[in-house]
Amino acid sequence: MAAKLPSTPSSVSPSTLEHRIICVGTGLTISRFVGLPVLSEREFYYALRKNLGGKRPKGYHLPDLMVQLPNGGRGPVEVELHMKKEDSYAEIWSFYGGGFEQKDRLLYLTPDWNFSNNLLDCARDHQADFLYACDLGAFRQSLGKAEFRNFNGDVFRF
Repeated sequence: MAAKLPSTPSSVSPSTLEHRIICVGTGLTISRFVGLPVLSEREFYYALRKNLGGKRPKGYHLPDLMVQLPNGGRGPVEVELHMKKEDSYAEIWSFYGGGFEQKDRLLYLTPDWNFSNNLLDCARDHQADFLYACDLGAFRQSLGKAEFRNFNGDVFRF
């Protein structure tokens, strides 16, 4: 049986390939160097289908990775290499914000701090204080132990 996500294309663009490689590297970094359990998008999709009787709820957003945080919270990870339209973020953050508990964190990895700051400004506009961002360079250099910051300046580390 071929494992396919509903949106899996028949060909892969260079930017999609780059995104997938970074996601794999991020997952490996978190599991190997930070020591936390990580599910890939595909693994999370199939766990979700199994737990929900075979169907993904309409409007359910699948993160690039799902990390079990040390405090027992959930940590969806989004590798964001290109800015989306603000409406797209509003929809995604509304989905996460509706189901998040105090101990959960939405974690974004971005190409640089300028991108992270733009994302955090957008998160402020949408009151998404559960969103924390970190640039990929700092994440790689620290082997996953870099600071993620939200728009209030609060810090999260694995």
